[in-house]
Amino acid sequence: MEERPVKLKPNQSRRRAQLILLIAAALMLVLGLTVLARSLKGVGLLIYYLGCMVLTLTALLLAVRDMRDIRRQNREERIGLAEEAFDEVSAEVKEARDKRRANR
Repeated sequence: MEERPVKLKPNQSRRRAQLILLIAAALMLVLGLTVLARSLKGVGLLIYYLGCMVLTLTALLLAVRDMRDIRRQNREERIGLAEEAFDEVSAEVKEARDKRRANR
């Protein structure tokens, strides 16, 4: 039975985007609590932290999509492995049946 390589490359760009979004959100949070704490007031404060929240939620949605794709890929691989195992067993049964018929 052949081993199939796991396909990680399609998800790599999405994971990189998640990392960048989370770093940007964390940086915004730290800056908002330290350097910009005195200058952010009222509506500016609200908009600033809404932007931080949007970055975090976008990273979360990308993570959910990534998880869904990984589950789909696992399901497809399990089905493929089950089909291969069934084909091997079917071939062995057919071979045994043919051998038994030849011995009669």
